[in-house]
Amino acid sequence: MLCLTTRWVPWSDENPQDRLRTILDLDIPGIILSSEDPLDQWSMLAREITGSRHSLPAATAPVPEKPFLPRQLRRLPRLDAIEESEAKAARSVTLSALAHCRDLGIPALILTPSLLPQESDRASLLSRQQQWQKVKFRCENAVTPGDVESAAAAEIQIGKERADYQRFLKVWHKQLLPIRSRRDALFKNLDPLLNEADRCQVTLLIRESSDPWNPLARDEMAAVFQTFSGAPMRFLFDPAAESRCRDLLAKELDAPSPVPDQDPAGMVLGDFNAGGEETLPGHGLYNPKSLFFGEEAAFSYPLHILDPAPGPNPGDFPETIELCRNLGIDGAPPPEPGEPWIIF
Repeated sequence: MLCLTTRWVPWSDENPQDRLRTILDLDIPGIILSSEDPLDQWSMLAREITGSRHSLPAATAPVPEKPFLPRQLRRLPRLDAIEESEAKAARSVTLSALAHCRDLGIPALILTPSLLPQESDRASLLSRQQQWQKVKFRCENAVTPGDVESAAAAEIQIGKERADYQRFLKVWHKQLLPIRSRRDALFKNLDPLLNEADRCQVTLLIRESSDPWNPLARDEMAAVFQTFSGAPMRFLFDPAAESRCRDLLAKELDAPSPVPDQDPAGMVLGDFNAGGEETLPGHGLYNPKSLFFGEEAAFSYPLHILDPAPGPNPGDFPETIELCRNLGIDGAPPPEPGEPWIIF
C-alpha cells in the first residue's frame, strides 16, 4: 500500500482541518501520523482519516508536549541517549504512543532514528561534505567527452579531494561518543518498550538512520534484531537513508550494506536534496530506479511510504504517484471517491 506521512504539512493548532484536508485530497490510500502530530489529537486524526476511507497503518512516536531539558526547544528525544533525562523522555513518550496505538487500533508504531548527537558538531560535517561534493561534481563536469586526458586528470583530482575529506572525517569522528555506549543505551531503552508493545499487540517499526556511526544505521541494524529476536518489531527499509549514509562517509562507490536477516515491514520511498533534507523520490540527488531496484529490494512489502519534509507542492505528488506506479511500487489503488464529508 502506498502511504504518505502527515509530516509534509506542518502541524497547525489554528487550522488542523485545512492541514488534514490538504493531505487527504492527494488520494494516497495510506496515511501515517508523523512525530509532529500531538498525542491528544491522535483520536481526532484517526477518526477523520478512517472516516474518509483511507487506511491508518502506522503512526510515528511523537515529540513530547513539553521540552525534556530546561531552557531547550521541544524536539524528539533519542532512544540511544546516554543522558538519563533524555532517555526517560524517549521511553515515556513512546510508551504513551503505544497505548494510543492500542486504543485506536493502529497496528504499528514507527521509531524515528536519531541524528548524530547534539554534542557533535553536525553542522561542520554537513558543510564539509557539501564542499567535497561540489568539488567532485565540478571535476566530473570538466571532463570532455571522449578525452582520455581530461578524464584521467579529473580522476586524480577527485581521488585527492576524497582523501582530504576522509582525513577530515577521521578527526571529526573522534568527538563522538563511542557507538558501543549508544548501542547499549538503545538496547536498555528498547527492552521495556518491546515488552509494552507485546502487551499492546503493536509492532515497533525500526527505521534505519541516514547518519553514520549510529546504532540504527544499516550496518549496525543486524545487531538490533539479533539481540531482540522474536520481539514485536520489524525493519523499515530506507534505501535513500542508506545511500545518504554512504555519501557522508565518501563511500558512495561501495555496494549498499546488506539488510538485516529479517522480513521488512515496508520501504520508505524517499530522496535527499543537496542540503540533506528529505524529499519525494525523483526530486533529489538519487535515481529512483537505482534506489528501489537493488538486489535487496522487494515490492511485496506491506507498506511503501512517502515521507517528505515540508517543501514539495501538492502538484508534485501526481507525478510521484505516477512514478511509483510505473516502477510497480504503488501498492493498492487510491480509495474510490465517497460522499462529501465534514472534518469537524
